[in-house]
Amino acid sequence: MTTNDRARGALWLLLILNLLVYMTRYAPAGVLPLLEESLLGVSKQQLGYLATVFAIVYLMGAPPFGLLGDRVRRGPLLAFGVLLSGLATAAGGLQASFGLLLVSRALTGLGQAAFVSIAPALLSDLYPASRRGAALGVFSIGQPVGTALSYMAGGVLVAFGLGWQGVLLVLGLPTALAGLAALRLHEPRRGACDMTTDAAEERQPMGHPWRRYLALLRNRSYLINTLAMSANGFAMGGFAYWGPTYLHTEHGISVSMASLGFGLVTASAGAMGTLGGGAVGDRLVRRFVGGHALLSGITMLAAVPLLYVLFFSVKQPVLVWMVIGASEVLLFANTSPSLAILMNVTAPDMRASANAFNMVVAHLLGEMFAPVIIGALADDSNMTAGLGVAAVAIGVSGLLWLLCMPFIAGDERRARGG
Repeated sequence: MTTNDRARGALWLLLILNLLVYMTRYAPAGVLPLLEESLLGVSKQQLGYLATVFAIVYLMGAPPFGLLGDRVRRGPLLAFGVLLSGLATAAGGLQASFGLLLVSRALTGLGQAAFVSIAPALLSDLYPASRRGAALGVFSIGQPVGTALSYMAGGVLVAFGLGWQGVLLVLGLPTALAGLAALRLHEPRRGACDMTTDAAEERQPMGHPWRRYLALLRNRSYLINTLAMSANGFAMGGFAYWGPTYLHTEHGISVSMASLGFGLVTASAGAMGTLGGGAVGDRLVRRFVGGHALLSGITMLAAVPLLYVLFFSVKQPVLVWMVIGASEVLLFANTSPSLAILMNVTAPDMRASANAFNMVVAHLLGEMFAPVIIGALADDSNMTAGLGVAAVAIGVSGLLWLLCMPFIAGDERRARGG
């Protein structure tokens, strides 16, 4: 098997696993109204804690898994992450109390910390910088499409009377079985696509593991990109978690149709935005180094007015779905470019660690508290007020990516040892 065949095989396997991981991640989101009815006395703010406890364990698990991912064979770690994510999600369907459901979401977060922190670093060792954005774009389709498939599956299963417990079981068990396929992944040499073989072999890790994280604090484009991803994560996490509920409460769409429709729109628009962002970003980077950041900044700023049109101007169902679709194409356009920036400005032998640290900061400042804050605003006012705050965060992320552009060239040279 040639190197290109191995790279393509690994990319498609990781894409499938990423789809399944995101399906388990957002499995409860499409059935939140049913959870609220079933678990009497649970408020929307408390339902937001299902996402928060996931995020807490997710960010706590990311640094140690990132360090392991820079030192040992990555296939077994990826298999462990997907297996645990699937089993914990399925176990959530067997719980009869809110407290035990929280525990299952925490374990799901631990499994996903292993997979998400390591997979992009492995792919970056299989594809050169000129093709990396497109490859990461294919891999990143798993985020919108996996999330969307979760909503769609939830909508169909609810329509057939399975309830929220059945949704978690049906999404969790196949994911656990599929995770075992990662054991057969080819292990590329770290940095093989960024330097000569001799240089890749001679490069030594930097002292104590935690010095790696301290070194990242001197990398300006890495830091600004991470802050932009944090603001973006706050908004996207809020939209993903509360999107179907917003459609149900503010537009009167049934739970099953809101979940199914939101899933269909997210799958198509998210795939278009993610693939388009990866391809266009790579074309821009061939012209100037800051192309990935420019694309991310422009698309995020363009999405903000569309979101406010959705919140305050559109009432007809057809127009609602059209505006949501257009907004999501723009919102997902940054997914692979921002990940490519992160990989390109960090040294090849510490990419998993850098990705893990990015996950910690992005979730601590962004996605961890977004569902709770938006849920609390919805309890006090309505879902529109909560999601309006998320739209502001999108604008902040766009400005930060534009600010990142001047620093990328120098940080890329330093990452390559230049």
